[in-house]
Amino acid sequence: MAPFSFGGSGLFPSARQAETGLVWKNGLTVQKATLTTTEVKGALGDLFTYELGIVAFDATENETATVWESVTNGLEHTFVATGSGIKVRVTAIGTGGASTYLSRMEMEITLEA
Repeated sequence: MAPFSFGGSGLFPSARQAETGLVWKNGLTVQKATLTTTEVKGALGDLFTYELGIVAFDATENETATVWESVTNGLEHTFVATGSGIKVRVTAIGTGGASTYLSRMEMEITLEA
């Protein structure tokens, strides 16, 4: 996977956000997920925050809602919301510009039994 970068040239503002489209869709309800990334920080004090969006669909498979829940890098998260799809939102905070990015992003998902 190519680096998930937040910069451009120069410094980014106090917070930059990147959001994926749908990264997982299945007919079963997502119960848990673990998002694991490798962070590369261009400046002291740069940090990342992570959210996973649980996506609900109607009977014709159209997206009806996305509920965002905060998660911690590398720790399993049990969802409060229900749905059968997932999106990812990452916010980079700091002054590292293009030197602050994610070099790896993986997700492990647990579906309803």
